[in-house]
Amino acid sequence: MSSSSAGEVTRANDIKRENVKEVDKRECIKFVALDAAELSMERATPNTDAVRTELLVSAASSLAFSPEQVACVCEALQQGGNVDRLARFLWSLPQSDLLRGNESILKAQALVAFHQARYQELYSILENHSFSPSNHTFLQDLWYKARYTEAEKARGRPLGAVDKYRIRRKYPLPRTIWDGEETVYCFKERSRNALKDLYNQNRYPSPAEKRNLAKITGLSLTQVSNWFKNRRQRDRNPSEAQSKSESDGNHSTEDESSARGVATAPL
Repeated sequence: MSSSSAGEVTRANDIKRENVKEVDKRECIKFVALDAAELSMERATPNTDAVRTELLVSAASSLAFSPEQVACVCEALQQGGNVDRLARFLWSLPQSDLLRGNESILKAQALVAFHQARYQELYSILENHSFSPSNHTFLQDLWYKARYTEAEKARGRPLGAVDKYRIRRKYPLPRTIWDGEETVYCFKERSRNALKDLYNQNRYPSPAEKRNLAKITGLSLTQVSNWFKNRRQRDRNPSEAQSKSESDGNHSTEDESSARGVATAPL
């Protein structure tokens, strides 16, 4: 490479580094400005709502966050577990078509709605917007916890495993946060089918067969062992299993009895 070419590459790298520094500087200024606006809001008295609104709207407008930057801030605040600050940040954002429908913002709004016990708003967000599979587990957890909390408040007592099962059957997951494959007590349909297939071949599988089945299904060795133990017990006492099924209103007790032996608790 000639000396002139090497010099051009060096200058290009220097310019690139300066651009990165400038971007970082602008981002820092934005966050400082936002923190100042939040601090002013926190120090405001209850009688200065108009001042608080003006501070936040002015700050949000002057910062001019791009949708990607807003999403980044939302994700950072969620990961940091600072739901109160996340709520303030969302409240400060201006109404914009560019931000409407942004998945990170919708996810953040759902989390804030859950923590503020605004469950109908949470359900509306989850039911009316499609989310990517990477967010399904997190949002499913919010959906079920909200349903459980409402039921516990209405009944005035904690829910048991059967209560939670009935809640899940009454309020199935919307397809916007579910891939369509049924999951019962952490057992997906394909996992249960694999368990049944081996059971039909051998009711007492060897430790090696159990380990292999655990690897295939994604279940733990304890879950596999407990499933076989519970299934053998049900087959020995079919009348008892049928009685429990009818009393619980389910067509099968396989899921419930499996759950009692499973190490991991249901949602």
